[in-house]
Amino acid sequence: MRRLLAIAAAALLALPAAAAANGDPPSDVLPYEDVSLPAEPPSRASADALRAAVRRAREAGYPLKVAVIHSAIDLGTLASVFGRPQQYADYLVAELPRHNPESEGARILVVMPAGAGIAGTDFGAGERRAARTIRVTTDATPTDLTRAAQSTVERMAGAAGRRIGGAGGSGGGSGGLIAAVLVGVLVLAAALAGLAARRREHARTERA
Repeated sequence: MRRLLAIAAAALLALPAAAAANGDPPSDVLPYEDVSLPAEPPSRASADALRAAVRRAREAGYPLKVAVIHSAIDLGTLASVFGRPQQYADYLVAELPRHNPESEGARILVVMPAGAGIAGTDFGAGERRAARTIRVTTDATPTDLTRAAQSTVERMAGAAGRRIGGAGGSGGGSGGLIAAVLVGVLVLAAALAGLAARRREHARTERA
């Protein structure tokens, strides 16, 4: 309990006056930024990876705003929607343009321990499946949720035909590089085996 109170106090001190008045911190962050993280921070590596995935998605023509919600504290006065990611995603679609008109029509992804919610546009079946099958658990840590959000962004973008790497495609990820190296090794081994066979055949011909 003391830890939760400390986190809540730190979050309140970190918020600008507008956020305190607005009630839920993500609706103050997301009109101007693409990622909102929990008050209890995830690992820096997971946060950087999520931001990088969202940036790649935007550069590929698939802009997305992501709210990672770990506990009711992250929702401020809207704590009642904790555990209801779809309801909160629908709320953000209407709320963000009130703060920044450029947020009108933005794709929204909300990730909570209960799952994910998406709103803001007509998503295809693949995009919806990517959000519906997100791998999170009720005891997920902020880092777990942030990593799950990253994977979901990559899979949603891939389902929409935007290959940005990671879970959603082979846009320069390490998995594609490893596969290419393995194929190259196999081709080289086959070539060397063929060369050795030709040399043996040539040697037998000369002895005959």
